[in-house]
Amino acid sequence: MNDLLAFFGLLPLAWLFIGLYIAGRLYPQYSHTKQFCSELGALGSPTQKISPIINNFPLGVIFCILGMLMIQQVDNTIIFFTALCVIIHGIGTVIAGLFGMDLDPYIKTPSRSGIIHSWAGFIMFISLLLPQVIILFEVEFLSYYFKLASFCYFVLTLYFTVQLKLSYHQKTVPGLYQRLSYGAQLVWLAHLSVYLA
Repeated sequence: MNDLLAFFGLLPLAWLFIGLYIAGRLYPQYSHTKQFCSELGALGSPTQKISPIINNFPLGVIFCILGMLMIQQVDNTIIFFTALCVIIHGIGTVIAGLFGMDLDPYIKTPSRSGIIHSWAGFIMFISLLLPQVIILFEVEFLSYYFKLASFCYFVLTLYFTVQLKLSYHQKTVPGLYQRLSYGAQLVWLAHLSVYLA
């Protein structure tokens, strides 16, 4: 069980990296720095159908399994809350795959699918951001050093998210900062999973 927890904690990082690479190769002239991850599954994109199959759907299942493993492994209220957030993150990942964003990320009047996708993305972001903060108050399992690391991941996530917003408005490299922001959250989750294992 310990090995499974660590494995499923590390798996999203590797899966996302490989999945985005493969889907990006199938999307002519796709830029990982200038374009969002979700543009691979956007309505009308060359990879609209394949990207959710490669990325969203399997990742959603992985997150849900990880959350359930955390619940089984650790009897602690804050860890239980964190595990529920991970499961919610998994569900949000699947919903984001089912409802693609609009092909133009700067569209003034987004479609119904685009709106649902945006809300799913927001829930995904919050579902990992909240535990990064709340876990600082855990007193039974986690060391001071892990909590300090969690706080650093939290600060990095916020910093990259602010840079993402600025880059989006300036139309520079929002894709880069989106990956760094989400990457900080996934590294934190992997670190937590290995620690709990």
